[in-house]
Amino acid sequence: MGINKQTLKFMLNEHNHKPFEGSFLSLGKQSITIERSELFSILEENKFSTDFEFVRDTESRAGKKFDSIDDEHLFKIFKNLVYKSSDHSDYENADLLIDLNKDCPKEYENKFDLIYSGGTLDNIFNPAQGLINIFKMLKPGGRALITEASAYHAGVYCAMSPEWFASFFTVNDCTDVQVHSYCARSSVNQWVFDTDLFKWGPNFTRRKDFDYVESSNSVGGQMYSMIVAEKSENSQTEVKIPIQGHYIQPENIDWIKLYEKYNSSKRKSPPVKVVNQNVIIPLLTDHFSYIGSEY
Repeated sequence: MGINKQTLKFMLNEHNHKPFEGSFLSLGKQSITIERSELFSILEENKFSTDFEFVRDTESRAGKKFDSIDDEHLFKIFKNLVYKSSDHSDYENADLLIDLNKDCPKEYENKFDLIYSGGTLDNIFNPAQGLINIFKMLKPGGRALITEASAYHAGVYCAMSPEWFASFFTVNDCTDVQVHSYCARSSVNQWVFDTDLFKWGPNFTRRKDFDYVESSNSVGGQMYSMIVAEKSENSQTEVKIPIQGHYIQPENIDWIKLYEKYNSSKRKSPPVKVVNQNVIIPLLTDHFSYIGSEY
């Protein structure tokens, strides 16, 4: 599980919209794959203090390969968070043992103000149950921050589309759902790469001449989705299951239409400085609107 520079910027942007506070659950101990100097640069750009204790990660599988901070000390930049981590076993010394493949224990329902998944769902066998558990464990008014693979590449156990996340949170009547995707264009290694950033939406233009092979090739192999979902204060106990957009019938919740209410959201996309006039749109559809490059 990890936090790269893209995810950190995503989290800082969300905190600037609505400050992080209360009980925080990290699904897995997070490897921070950001070198110390770049971490400080990103924090300064986002007007965060760099006056904090830097404790180097010597434990997590990927993080210890960098001159990077451990996750518990990184989250101390959010002054009002109470950090806990969970995992299916104690091999990385997580605080709580929770198997996301199974229904979460009742004691963890409606417990957390913020839950972060950074590659957790794309590494478990039953990601749908994992997503349901995230929703159940959130307090009413709580937020899920998720970044997961949306295209298969080496090391990914499962890949999940933006639609998959958006449909679930929409049918469960979240107050707000916002989805962004980023595609890697050049890499230093498997954790460090520059990306193009896009905003995702469920509506698109249908074309009879659409080339599905060309569409798939446009992603270039590495595409991730970043989701923020805010649970309603009046959230119901029963979890609803969405229907894939092509198969929505009159008796189903039309989540595509419902998603339109999020168009008026005051959440802004993460800021990106570089604009590329020749950018390749993911999947070559107008589900995606271009935000910027070198994100």
